[in-house]
Amino acid sequence: MIVAKSGAKIDWYDPLEHQQLPKRPRKPEEQDKSSPHTALARLDLKDTNAVLNFANKWGLLGLWNVPAYQMAEVLPENDVEVNLWKEKYSSWYIHPHKMRYHGWQEPVPVFIEAAKEYQNIIEEIKNLPPIGHEDRESQALILELRLNEKFKGIRPGVYLGENENWVAGWQYRSLLDAIYLLTFMSLVGNKYWRRCTKKRCNRLFITENPDNQYCSDRCRNAHLVQKHNEKIWKENLLKIYTEVDQKWLIDTIETLLGQGISGEKKLSKKIDSILKSLREV
Repeated sequence: MIVAKSGAKIDWYDPLEHQQLPKRPRKPEEQDKSSPHTALARLDLKDTNAVLNFANKWGLLGLWNVPAYQMAEVLPENDVEVNLWKEKYSSWYIHPHKMRYHGWQEPVPVFIEAAKEYQNIIEEIKNLPPIGHEDRESQALILELRLNEKFKGIRPGVYLGENENWVAGWQYRSLLDAIYLLTFMSLVGNKYWRRCTKKRCNRLFITENPDNQYCSDRCRNAHLVQKHNEKIWKENLLKIYTEVDQKWLIDTIETLLGQGISGEKKLSKKIDSILKSLREV
């Protein structure tokens, strides 16, 4: 269960003021602090501490106000409450001994289910086939239906500003709705979802440059160094294993590098093991 610590300070913020970074940050962790929709897309749902860090930074998703999760199947049977919109939701979202804002809680399985669905949608956006591909139209239609279903909790609003002028704004009932609204703004604002090219990162990020391959300068520099080292390792190994078919050796090295094996000695040890098993056969 994700619940606020008694007496913990509450920091109010406007999710819509936190959008993607204007340029590539120096460190990858800066992406997680830039906006709630970027942070949720990048969140490692297998890491309990990462989930708690997200909640501490951005808050609960507000799933008791999201119809799809108000009575989620993973929730055990319990009492039912009614929110301001006369919708029923499970009392599992209410802590029995805490009051007001500290009294809201979210079961971890439901939080993960909602986050996983969001991440799947982002993957579909990122992997939409290019124009002209035979599957683009059908996949785009399905994606449109899924996204528009998620936008149902969002609507335009009007507010009286500080200068007594009416200003346009947005209304949403949960952080999850705000996250989908931010996603909407990114899509219509010609922003692009990408996965970091650095192998040990491989995390999602948003960019205005469709050719950007890295979520941070650190990942870019590390990847370039890695590629340089891989080139040297490959050249040295080709000189060592001169009696082995060179095409086979190159393909084997590429496969091992793709598996995350790094370093000339480790690669050589693996190649020796493969060659030994081939001779025994």
